[in-house]
Amino acid sequence: MPGSYAPFPAALVRRERLSPGFLRLTFADPALARLGTACLDQRVKLVFAAAEARAALLGAPDWFAWWRGLAEAQRPPMRTYTVRAVRPHAAEVDIDFAVHGALGPASSFALEAPLGSELVLVGPVQGAAGADRDGIAWHPGAAHTVLLAGDETAAPAIGNILAALPATARGAALIEVAEAAEALDFPHPDGVEVAWLPRGAAHGDAHGGAAARGTGLTDAALRWYDDFAAGRAAARAGAAGAAAGAGAYEELDEISADGSALLWDQSDLGEQGDVGVQGVVGDDPGAGLFTWVAADAATVARLRRALRRERGLPRSGTSFMGYWRPGYQES
Repeated sequence: MPGSYAPFPAALVRRERLSPGFLRLTFADPALARLGTACLDQRVKLVFAAAEARAALLGAPDWFAWWRGLAEAQRPPMRTYTVRAVRPHAAEVDIDFAVHGALGPASSFALEAPLGSELVLVGPVQGAAGADRDGIAWHPGAAHTVLLAGDETAAPAIGNILAALPATARGAALIEVAEAAEALDFPHPDGVEVAWLPRGAAHGDAHGGAAARGTGLTDAALRWYDDFAAGRAAARAGAAGAAAGAGAYEELDEISADGSALLWDQSDLGEQGDVGVQGVVGDDPGAGLFTWVAADAATVARLRRALRRERGLPRSGTSFMGYWRPGYQES
């Protein structure tokens, strides 16, 4: 974990149902007044530990070394989330949970934990070197056209990013969810389309069943990109970009061979340059596209292959993040 990160005690003080599939949990502790406020898609860790383990983790010189040093069966569960809001004056933090039943430690906590229940939040320390950029994959440079694509686990990050976009931004945010009722109201620039893509029967297969996970998101993202490329009349630039992108493309596994990490291909802050031109840019060298994709690792792998290898988007204009995979646990 980055050196700008530290463990914070956190107690559950409020729970709000946002939609059938989303809960907002508010945590408080005086120490949270020091939590970084970048938000965007910045990742934090929640550690669901009993009192003795929480105390040991909070007091450890290196919290991650302490956690990894435990036998696997003894490690308290840890999951990755995005902070939705930080209120330093109140020492409060909001975190949105996508929940579909108490199927694991995080969803069980979100649905069932009594108010006052405690956990440890590992996140950036406000004012620490790197606290405003560590754990963040949203590095659009000067690009003002954006493609955001994610499932329900990425919705909180997408909501943060949309709220931070300039009023002049253009593009689309595509969010796949289990059903239409899960859609949330995300403020966004007028030039950015926000589409919620339910996997329900109305959008499913020919037999009326729900669509396979990631199908609607993949189809919608590729349609949007192909329309964008055609609309910019950038066939010549696109062909050149495709050749360059194909040469730099590297196939990545959905999960590492040792099971320790999911697919992650993140555009780095330093790669954007002074102009921020990515993807198909037509005749205007200042008009760039930044593509941000986060969902289950299999869906991300498909979209990464289609956009980077087949359509030639360069790595400098794309971030692809496998947020989760069935059966995968952080280790």
